[in-house]
Amino acid sequence: MNRPYWLLLVGLVVLFSGFPMAAYADTDPDDAFDEATSIEVGYDNAILDGTLSSDEDIDIYRFTTEANRTYVIETFNIQGTPNMRATGLYLFDSNREELRSDERGNNGTGDANARIVQTFTRAGSYYIRVSSARFENWSGSYSLRVLPKYDEPGAGWDAENDFEPNNTRQIANEITPSLSGAVTRRLFNHNSFVTNYADVDYYRFEAEAGYNYVIETFNIQGQPDGNATALRLYNSSGEQIQDDKRGANGTGDANARIVFPVKTTGEYFVSVMRDDLYAWAGTYSLRILPQYDHPDAEWDAENNFEPNDTFSTANLLEVGSENAVNRRLFDHSGFVTNGSDYDYYRFEAKAGQTYIVQTFNVQENTSGDGTGIYLYNPEGSIIADDERGRNGEGSIDAEIVQPLTVDGTYFILVKDERNANWTGAYSLRVCENNCAQSNPTPSGSVFLPLIIR
Repeated sequence: MNRPYWLLLVGLVVLFSGFPMAAYADTDPDDAFDEATSIEVGYDNAILDGTLSSDEDIDIYRFTTEANRTYVIETFNIQGTPNMRATGLYLFDSNREELRSDERGNNGTGDANARIVQTFTRAGSYYIRVSSARFENWSGSYSLRVLPKYDEPGAGWDAENDFEPNNTRQIANEITPSLSGAVTRRLFNHNSFVTNYADVDYYRFEAEAGYNYVIETFNIQGQPDGNATALRLYNSSGEQIQDDKRGANGTGDANARIVFPVKTTGEYFVSVMRDDLYAWAGTYSLRILPQYDHPDAEWDAENNFEPNDTFSTANLLEVGSENAVNRRLFDHSGFVTNGSDYDYYRFEAKAGQTYIVQTFNVQENTSGDGTGIYLYNPEGSIIADDERGRNGEGSIDAEIVQPLTVDGTYFILVKDERNANWTGAYSLRVCENNCAQSNPTPSGSVFLPLIIR
């Protein structure tokens, strides 16, 4: 072989041996750490036009953190279906060492695909890599955001978009424990997004030791035997401490309910999500109600003194015929709930006295059904009942006569009688030793209709 031809052949071999093995040669300017695209922290600074042009493409971003702060990093708004795989997400420190990953996009909920939550002990520049999920061949458009923790500078939510994003504890919405602090929100339909799970809404609140708090979703339109929301409660460390996963505890207009006795004052979290076994999406209301003797306890005087469906939210009933009240068990058939309307009352009793509890002037109906009543001791254990409303005579429907041996706060439950589905107006009184009076109808009282807000 002539020397020039031999040299040419060697040169071609060397030239082609230097080509990369991958079939795709990426030309994006952000495929290397030194060429990373800058992304600012905050909801308003999300990058909405990210694109992986092929399954070999990668995009690298750079952002700046403050020391001892927590950030939520996520890809989102990827069109597709929840059973798909799309992006993988990787976090690197300033030395380009990997810190954490969600390489298969397993952590997202709602409209988010891949998610990383990280607390940074040091300030500085960090890097994010977006690529196709591991073992997948995905390419397409994505959005990327870096969100600060709820109590850190730059935290924000979209008031015009249901106060999203709030899909993790670290970006939870604030809710105030009180009747007036209730919020109305929505679990949105996530079926058009590549994500691991349905929409989840997180809230945070302050609770005081020594009190019970009633957490409930309510005012969900539908049938009582339907399915809707679930509730989960977490301590400040994110440990789940209670739940109502099937929305099984609600009564009246409430769907899911947790009654939470607080042992330690501090911050707690609650998540609202779909019923564990049903793919529900829709509008709900959420309230956190403090115990009746808490300074912020209140009831709606224009709405039949609701909500009073638990011991912890019981209405005060003064002893004596002259203190009788007129109330109503409302029709719950338009709400997703586990049971009919319950009305709880509390009264102060003295040891050695006999107490008489009566419902009377009960609204008539063609079935002849009416009220059932139950009496509970201060510990919440039932001590007497007239659950079928059989003890009363004349204008009296249900009646309990019970001697009490211990001072304290006792409770009365009024509901529809057992095995019935009664709704309507009733009067209630509790008397010491006897209920004798010339007129059994409480003076100055009117029947208050239930107003659904």
